[in-house]
This record gives sequence, C-alpha cells and structure tokens, in this order.
Amino acid sequence: RSLYLLWRGRQPVEAANFFRTEDTQRFFTEVKEQFDLVIIDGPPLLQVAYASTLVRYVDAVVAIVAHNSRVGELEEVADRLHFIETPAIGYIYTKAPLRAEMTASEGSMKDILGLGGESAGRTPGGGARVTRRAARKQEKEE
Repeated sequence: RSLYLLWRGRQPVEAANFFRTEDTQRFFTEVKEQFDLVIIDGPPLLQVAYASTLVRYVDAVVAIVAHNSRVGELEEVADRLHFIETPAIGYIYTKAPLRAEMTASEGSMKDILGLGGESAGRTPGGGARVTRRAARKQEKEE
C-alpha cells in the first residue's frame, strides 16, 4: 500500500493552455492506468475557466458544497457536468455552522483530546468545564 502525492510545482504556467497539451493528456492517461484511485483537488467549476478542461480527464466528480450554497449554482454545476459528460458521484458538505451549545459545553478539540495543556478542561475564566458526557456520568453516580 502506497500513497503518492503530486503538487503543482513552482514553475509558473498558464493553466488553461497547460491542460490542453498532449503531454497533459498523456499524463492523465498513464496515471489512470497505474493507480487504482486518483484524487485531484481542482478549482471551482463555475469560477475558473480551465476547470471544465480538467474535469474532462476524470471519471467522476465529488463536489464540495459549502453551507448556504445557492441552489441555482448547484443546478448550474450539475448542468455543466452533464454537458461535459462527467458524472457527479457525491458531494462533501462543508462550512457547516456549529450550534452554540457544541462549542460552549464540549470545549475545543484539544480539550476533548486532552492536548490543551494546563488549560485543558477549563473555561476561559479559569473554572472547570464539565462536558455533557462527564455531567451524565456524574448524574448516574448520584
């Protein structure tokens, strides 16, 4: 089992032309033959012109959908993918809002994992913070 990472590099390139070259086409063909799974972190389809060219090289797309995305935008993405003949196989929902009680009662991730140092499990004012789990356990014991 191996994981290979390839980054864009330091060489300046005009992306729109780069993705249209025979070398790029050959690269994507070879990568598909060599690896079971290739994940490409591409630019937003509706905001960057060369994104449509890049999408033509892939077998499928997983869309990144931010909270409060407009339905019309998502429909336009679906239409564009249909036109390019590249299926969307799913989406990742991101930037979801946190409920206030999640941050106030549970603490930061460092606190939860016990990595917060001296202030772990403490409120900003210095008092002990009781998580819901600890409170339920304490109630059962009483």
